[in-house]
Amino acid sequence: NIFASLDMNVEGVITEGAAAHQISLGVWVGSITDISAKKGYWIIIEQEADLCIEDILPSDPYMLFDLKSGANLVSFPSLGYITFDEALSEIDNSYLTGVITDGAASTQISPGMWVGSLDSFDEGVGYWLITNDEYIFQYGMPSDALTRNSNVFRGKNKDIFLNGYSYNQSTQQAYYFIKDIIIDGEPISNEDWVLIYNDEDLVGMRKWNGQYTDIPAMGNDDRIETSNYSNKESNLSLRVFRENGEILYLKQSLPAWKNNSLSVIGTLLTNTIPKSYSLGEPYPNPFNPVTNIQYDVANDINMQLSIYDMRGRLVEILHNGYIDAGSYDIVWNAQNISSGIYFLRMVTPELTLSQKMVLIK
Repeated sequence: NIFASLDMNVEGVITEGAAAHQISLGVWVGSITDISAKKGYWIIIEQEADLCIEDILPSDPYMLFDLKSGANLVSFPSLGYITFDEALSEIDNSYLTGVITDGAASTQISPGMWVGSLDSFDEGVGYWLITNDEYIFQYGMPSDALTRNSNVFRGKNKDIFLNGYSYNQSTQQAYYFIKDIIIDGEPISNEDWVLIYNDEDLVGMRKWNGQYTDIPAMGNDDRIETSNYSNKESNLSLRVFRENGEILYLKQSLPAWKNNSLSVIGTLLTNTIPKSYSLGEPYPNPFNPVTNIQYDVANDINMQLSIYDMRGRLVEILHNGYIDAGSYDIVWNAQNISSGIYFLRMVTPELTLSQKMVLIK
């Protein structure tokens, strides 16, 4: 029993198209009867533990993998690690569109150009190889690979969780590669975090590490821990946790969630959402005949922005209806309005704000 060191801590084992469940110590049920050197496996455990394997023969690091079009869960049959450049140099890998592992991924956006948080294959780790056609795959294996120390998720992916935030790893996962996020005209920094929510459930996060950062989105894999996670019907949303503790909600919708999917997204533009409603004093004021009006909307609401004269008569409606949260600037041209005192009124479901204006011709 290869999982003997885990005792009853191991609940089950999943591989591509098969699974097994331990119903009592050493008694397994399901379609997995042995462990293949070519396949990758999810090991479902109750508590964090080390898997100790003894008395096994080393795998052939030059073995061939018959990949089908789509997702293929495979092993890395070697000690140490190799970089993507080394691993993918032996044969034409143009059919390979992405690589996914536990909580990290990379995708090939053009021949030989990989983006994401993975840049190596490591010992003891399984990988989903995503292809757009069937072909025979082989790792390029440099002569010194077996002597290298394993260093899983080398370089980019050191920070897994933001303090105070966490989610459960799922056997179902998708990844969103975002080219850039621009807030108020400035790109976010490497101290900011990007979080993905399914309604109010956090399903993934990544510390921003530059263009095409890969953000995971965990899916519902029929366990209690993931029961509220992503599925094909989910409407996922993005939030940015800034270095100063501010949380910004991004309104852009994400492509539909699908297990093992890799979605490349362009630059996302957004502005800081105001924390409260405000109606600034028009400028210039007095004016003739044009003045600028600035106002802040803290929530997505229906509101009206109107101009009234001294007698309370409606002069002009500048906005009436739904509006997204944000900061706005509008110009009022009073060319056809007589000189006098006017009132700018902003009516929201929560409060009414007003400003006095003087038109002098």
